Amino acid sequence: MIDAWKLSDPSIDLVAFTELQKKEFDEGVISSEETTFSGQRAYRIIYEKHGKRWLSIWTIKEGTVYFLIYSSPLKDSDLFQNDVNQIITSFRILENKNITK
Repeated sequence: MIDAWKLSDPSIDLVAFTELQKKEFDEGVISSEETTFSGQRAYRIIYEKHGKRWLSIWTIKEGTVYFLIYSSPLKDSDLFQNDVNQIITSFRILENKNITK
C-alpha cells in the first residue's frame, strides 16, 4: 500500500514525525533504522502484529508524508522480500504542479 497526506503542521520534520510513529509500535519491532526513500531521508520499521510481518517506510517532502507499507503472513515473510526491496529502491515521488501551496 502506498499512502500520502499533507501534515497538519508543515514544520514537523522526519525526526519528530518518526518519534510520533514509533509510539504506535511498542511491541513486535524487529528492526528500525534511518534509510532513503525516493532519494529522500526516510525511516524504515519492520514489525510483527496480528500474525503478519509488516514493513513500513516513510519520508516527508514539502509538508507531505509518503508511506509505503507491505505486509505478509509470517510464514511467507521472506518470499517477496527481493520484490519489495526493488519497489522501494525504484519508487519516485514526482513533483505535482497542480498542488496549491
